[in-house]
Amino acid sequence: MLRHTVTLDALLPRFPVMTNMPHPLVSIGMPIYNGEEYVRDALDSLLAQTHNNFELIISDNGSTDKTEQICRWYAARDSRIRYVRQAVNRGAVANFQFVLDEASGQFFMWAAYDDLWGPHFISDALTVMEDQTIGFVFPTTILKSVHFGIYRKIRKSIFQFIETDDANKRVLCFANIHQSSHKCNLVYSLFRTRIIRDAYQVQDISSDLLLSMVALKKSKGKVLGNHCFYKRYPYLWPGFKKKILIKRTKRMRFEMERDQLMEKAKFLFPEIKESLEFIRANHRASRYHRGFQIVKNLCG
Repeated sequence: MLRHTVTLDALLPRFPVMTNMPHPLVSIGMPIYNGEEYVRDALDSLLAQTHNNFELIISDNGSTDKTEQICRWYAARDSRIRYVRQAVNRGAVANFQFVLDEASGQFFMWAAYDDLWGPHFISDALTVMEDQTIGFVFPTTILKSVHFGIYRKIRKSIFQFIETDDANKRVLCFANIHQSSHKCNLVYSLFRTRIIRDAYQVQDISSDLLLSMVALKKSKGKVLGNHCFYKRYPYLWPGFKKKILIKRTKRMRFEMERDQLMEKAKFLFPEIKESLEFIRANHRASRYHRGFQIVKNLCG
């Protein structure tokens, strides 16, 4: 009896080989570790972008699954992809830093290996940033459960404040939005590279909340309202459970982390430290006002 062996090459989609691209306008950095289950979908959605003048830098933190094989397959067929395998697992912070340091484009975005993007995201974001006063474009988010097939849309109006010219107001409004808004996805915006590099020198990805606040201090942004970013979770996203289901130990950990982050935020933004302390005092694991505000109408 003859046995037919199915190879990885046969399972993956067919793309035309991309060669001789001009100097990239956009750099996409994808830190990855053991992402074989989701990375194909992420890469497909990035390669399907209508704007194609980009480089995609994949930094593999020493994966032990088929991540390397999959990424090398894609890189062999598209010259925009540069795959780098780290000799040892450097940790997430260093891996995020690596892809940012390697970027050569005028614009930069991080791409998580398990997320998806609508095909017009980069193109639409670049059109917005023809306005030189805009430092980044934040796509409104859809939270999606891969296993259950359910999703939730986050409203554009929640983040309208990032478009104001007042830097302190941008930071304060961001701090005053509850974590259940999934506000820290702001780090997956398309940035002007110089802005996110400057922000990363102040605060790294170990706190995406503080990194977002630093970026907001440096520049105003723009919100895209067509829900072109899909933040995917294997099962349920954080904050899905009701207040009554949150364990006491988890609540205590939340409060400890909240206090630590707010202390550092007060150090980074001393000019609004009293308002930040007021927010901290009212911030609870599952309590917020309509529109995810922690303190209602704090920012006017």
